[in-house]
Amino acid sequence: MNTLGWNCRGLGPPRVVRAFHHLIKSNKSYSSHRIEAIVVEEDQNPWKFMGFYGHHEVQFRRHSWELLKFIKNKSDLPTVYLGDFNEFEDGWCLYEDSKEVVEKAWNLMDWGALTFGQLNTLSSTQAAMVGMHFNSDYVKKALFSMRKGKAPGLDGMPTSFYQFYWDIVEEDISNMVLNCVNEGRFLRKFNFIVIALIPKVPNPIEITQFRPISLCNTIAKLIAKVLAERLKRVLDSIVSASQSAFVPNRLITDNILLAYEVHHFIKLRKTGRK
Repeated sequence: MNTLGWNCRGLGPPRVVRAFHHLIKSNKSYSSHRIEAIVVEEDQNPWKFMGFYGHHEVQFRRHSWELLKFIKNKSDLPTVYLGDFNEFEDGWCLYEDSKEVVEKAWNLMDWGALTFGQLNTLSSTQAAMVGMHFNSDYVKKALFSMRKGKAPGLDGMPTSFYQFYWDIVEEDISNMVLNCVNEGRFLRKFNFIVIALIPKVPNPIEITQFRPISLCNTIAKLIAKVLAERLKRVLDSIVSASQSAFVPNRLITDNILLAYEVHHFIKLRKTGRK
């Protein structure tokens, strides 16, 4: 049996797209939401294939379910559905027979033979470094590497306050942060935030015209900064090489250069040059 999979946006030239649409619409089983076919294989029982696409608007999705129920009652053939309908799996699970079908299909798989690739792990030296206790020097370094001028959270204390008066607050703030990162004791109030609404347009009148941002307490940001400074020293060893951003010494622009080189290579191959 030959199987054809398609994405109309990626077919290629407009002439191909128009010809393909004409071919599909000439089939009587076509509608704006489905296309179906009876598959007949040699020495095999026939079955039905259906490509199905539900309404993208939530208020009309019930019509998609009504269409599926109507089609189901028109045929007794086993049917395979293929489509882009996010609620289909959830709805199918409501049927009592679904559990038996899943159990039979699941037991056909040899899950022990599957491999999902090798995960990167830390060396013993790196693991020991990550697990070392923090001290007040780590807290001070993290604090003074934080940018000034950021909006404060519920405590009303910006980063510049702690930096300017560090000689006064050093002992209390260091003990508070170290008690969290070394002992795992974290006050719930540190996680309290202020949600501010930033207008997207002049004179906004609807909630969708605002962009919400979260203003975190400086202490919570300082704790996160202390941990991030430690973890970023080993990220390069455990994060896949395909992740080219948010890791030290990696730039997302590398992907642009790689894509350009691939495009250049393909273009040369099309012209017959090596």
